[in-house]
Amino acid sequence: MFAFLKNLFAPRVTRRPSPIRRGFGIESLESRQLLAADLTIASEDLISIEPNGANVHISAQMFVLNSGDQGLIANNVHLEGVLSSDLVFGNADDVLVDLDLLDLNLPAGTVANGNISGNVSLANYQAANFLLIKIDSDTDINEANENNNVALMSLPDLPTLTTSPGQTSGKTNRVVRVDPGIQFTDSASQNFSGGALHVLVDNDVGDNNVLSVKRIRTESGVLRRRQNELRLGSSVIGTIQGGTNSQQLIITFTGDVGRDEIQSIASAVSLKGKKGVTGVRDVQFFVVEPEIVTGFVAVKQVSLT
Repeated sequence: MFAFLKNLFAPRVTRRPSPIRRGFGIESLESRQLLAADLTIASEDLISIEPNGANVHISAQMFVLNSGDQGLIANNVHLEGVLSSDLVFGNADDVLVDLDLLDLNLPAGTVANGNISGNVSLANYQAANFLLIKIDSDTDINEANENNNVALMSLPDLPTLTTSPGQTSGKTNRVVRVDPGIQFTDSASQNFSGGALHVLVDNDVGDNNVLSVKRIRTESGVLRRRQNELRLGSSVIGTIQGGTNSQQLIITFTGDVGRDEIQSIASAVSLKGKKGVTGVRDVQFFVVEPEIVTGFVAVKQVSLT
């Protein structure tokens, strides 16, 4: 189901530079000294972090310099990736990551872009702070020669919406707030301007379900919808699209939106079913951060009679 949701409504993501600067702590990662490399990682970026059930899919990009005298393609480049909590390659906390390297063509003396992707378990992702990747031009990644290089990337926390226990009940021809008690947590981000809240009715009970935002009072003012704008007090903090005919509701944040505002907006999401079409609707919520991270999917059941 989530793969289907990703394909239809894949969030737009942008790259952000790794917060670890090139060259930081390289020699401390290994017992040997790394000499001038045949393969040098010029820069590395995380592209997307997407949870999918019990796993997390990581996509990254590296610009690699081949300073040797032989060309390389992706099939001849060898990777070793680990999740780490302490930035030291080879310590007991390391968890190996199965990574794929795509689209890399490196004639001698050139710089090229390589795309890297892999899946890790959610538990291992949450226990780690960094993704460390060694890149090598031969099969012996651990030899003490000039062919090794290491990329270091900080792993962001995943934004999490948590629905309240139990079902929400309502009438099919009445507007009902889906989950006034929903909670939002994200320990990393302070401002979500440029991010979005996605809401979807994920089953086939009727084809005229309407998702919207109900007017509520918050500590920061009145939250309300005005046509395709979302307003908090007198300020426009987002734009609204979709939500009718069982389409996904997407609220894109354009103003100063923090964690408290996200929680208020999610709690104000409303559902109205077609009169007479009774049954339980599974309503899904997830948050996309402004940069690279997609949050967990939270589900709230709404029973309309």
